[in-house]
Amino acid sequence: MWRHDDAKNTPDEFHYDRVSRLLPPDHLHGLILDAGCGQGIDSLRMAQSCSGTVVSLDLSAGGVAVTRERTKHLGNVQVIRGDIERIPLKSEQFDFVYSYGVLHHTPHPEQGLRELVRMLKPGGLLAIYLYEDFKRRSVAERALLWSANRLRLMTVPMPPRLLYRFCQLGSPFIYLGLTLPAKGLELLGFSGLSRRIPYHHGTGPFSMAADLYDRFAAPIEKRYDRAQLEGWLTGQGLQHVNVVPLRGWLAYGKKNE
Repeated sequence: MWRHDDAKNTPDEFHYDRVSRLLPPDHLHGLILDAGCGQGIDSLRMAQSCSGTVVSLDLSAGGVAVTRERTKHLGNVQVIRGDIERIPLKSEQFDFVYSYGVLHHTPHPEQGLRELVRMLKPGGLLAIYLYEDFKRRSVAERALLWSANRLRLMTVPMPPRLLYRFCQLGSPFIYLGLTLPAKGLELLGFSGLSRRIPYHHGTGPFSMAADLYDRFAAPIEKRYDRAQLEGWLTGQGLQHVNVVPLRGWLAYGKKNE
């Protein structure tokens, strides 16, 4: 998928921009790990926002290539290829470890979490984003998730190129049916309701192709509730743990000093 990404085209707002507003204000400093960097937009944002060094890790050659292209003009980004469940780096090097939307697509998410915690220096901050299980959502939202999961049974086995083409064709319909109504609610002052609508963050008719591909191509997808994530982080010895809703869950905590 990353081969379709235009490294010269970066959205006005991306994952880290939303996450950063919910984290302690001094979290971005020193040595930073972006674990599962994808197309490198969050790595770019973090590198532009601080004087520290960002190490961008991704399993795919495509992700590594587009991240290098996107950040090549910056002197404080290093891009490496590796598995989040077996990170090829020494322990306790990083002041901030960030992983958005990665662990829930891995075979052993708790092993990945242990690796992320291993990377943290004492006193360092970990922030991860994972999918919500929708147990506390409305009947309509749970039905929508159920339908999407049934559709995934057909899309996951499809050849990747064919599936991506279908996602490109479907993007304008998602934009018209979900993104534009969400933007209308936002303009009317119903921002809370707007953000509950899937794909409310679209920027144009064809901007949803990558999001749709990510949703319907991943062979593994796991979902969690707040209590599970709190237990995960405290079980790894993290302190000041917090789990907040963000179209899913943002969970963060500090490693014992």
